[in-house]
Amino acid sequence: MKIKILIFVLLVSFLTGCTVDVELKVSSNSISEKVQFINYIDEEHTEESILKSFKKYEPNNINDLSKIVDYEEKASGVSYYDREQEVYNTFIKNTYSSEYKLSDYNYSRTLKVFKEASIVDGIDYIEISTDKNGLMLYNTYSDLGDIKVAIKTDLTVIDNNADDVKDGSYIWHFSKNDNQRNIYIKMKKNNSNGGVITVNRPERELMDGNLQTLYLTLVLLAFGLIVALFSTFLIKVASS
Repeated sequence: MKIKILIFVLLVSFLTGCTVDVELKVSSNSISEKVQFINYIDEEHTEESILKSFKKYEPNNINDLSKIVDYEEKASGVSYYDREQEVYNTFIKNTYSSEYKLSDYNYSRTLKVFKEASIVDGIDYIEISTDKNGLMLYNTYSDLGDIKVAIKTDLTVIDNNADDVKDGSYIWHFSKNDNQRNIYIKMKKNNSNGGVITVNRPERELMDGNLQTLYLTLVLLAFGLIVALFSTFLIKVASS
């Protein structure tokens, strides 16, 4: 099953003078998502203007946007990001996080930061990839700072094109002057029995067929041995 999605969540339009850290934690059937915005306070970007630009409640499902009347109050039946806001002397940090089933992640709240992005949810692997044109945000927000994307997983990573690998995180760096890059990572799924690869139907049928052949061969060998021993016994009896 191929789930086409827009991967990364950038929740606000106030991106000038802002750096963004995106972290995805991927398991066999779920994705944990955390997006952290750091806005630096200066004469142009005051503390008040930064605080106003971040909404208190942000839906994490794109289908819920039409249900929102007031972003300062929660609406019934709407799933929201968890937000943590920290104010320091020189910067303000906003962190939005949410949990998804792997099959539901295509409904996550996103902006089209890549022209193309996809998750391939295969039988025994998960593959995340984006197009090679980089982040389109830099075409709109010339003052946008660096963006770091980190993917963590307890699955076995088969292949990747990360810029860095540190403490189990596969990391990609984007900036205004270094944006023409893509994200690619392929992970091997583990099942509940501790890392055993799921066998698809043709492979399972082949294994079952081989086992049946082996059992039949063993039965025939045992029968042949019994016949040979019995024949030898009869010959000895006749000779005596």
